[in-house]
Amino acid sequence: MQHRRGFVFGFILIVTAVMAVNPAPAQVELPSARFSFEGFSVGVLVGFMSGDGTLVFQSREYPFKVRSFSLLDIGGSSVKANGVVYNLTDVVDFEGKYGGGFFGTTTIQGGQSAILVNGKGVRLQFDTLQSGLELNLGGGGLSVEFEHSVESEATAGEDSVQVDADAMGSGAQ
Repeated sequence: MQHRRGFVFGFILIVTAVMAVNPAPAQVELPSARFSFEGFSVGVLVGFMSGDGTLVFQSREYPFKVRSFSLLDIGGSSVKANGVVYNLTDVVDFEGKYGGGFFGTTTIQGGQSAILVNGKGVRLQFDTLQSGLELNLGGGGLSVEFEHSVESEATAGEDSVQVDADAMGSGAQ
């Protein structure tokens, strides 16, 4: 009987240790939307980036303009970006100024990753592919503005374009 109690106690101790080392997996945060944009970037101490993009939110496409200023930027490049959006519950919250930073070097071809957040808590996470010759040491932010007036998702419809559901499954590229 003594031997059996020792076995049960040992088994419970091992199971407890395994659970402590391997806790239940954390919930994975799913993106609310995805987006892409293309543009150009130039700089002589102060950099400027401008481009056009598309937000895909709740099976609808919303065209937007993107602008950015940065410090300590020299050179120029073309920019392509693909990313995902988190914490977006209403399309109107996508528009606005995003804080964060871009830091990187482009020699012929390069890229950067960024995570930016706006005042409404909407978070952009994206990767850029740049072609050209540019050095950016100062970081910066991003300003997003829809090309057309967009209403709250509850009243939206005429300002957006329906997207095939299969296209939504591709995620960020």
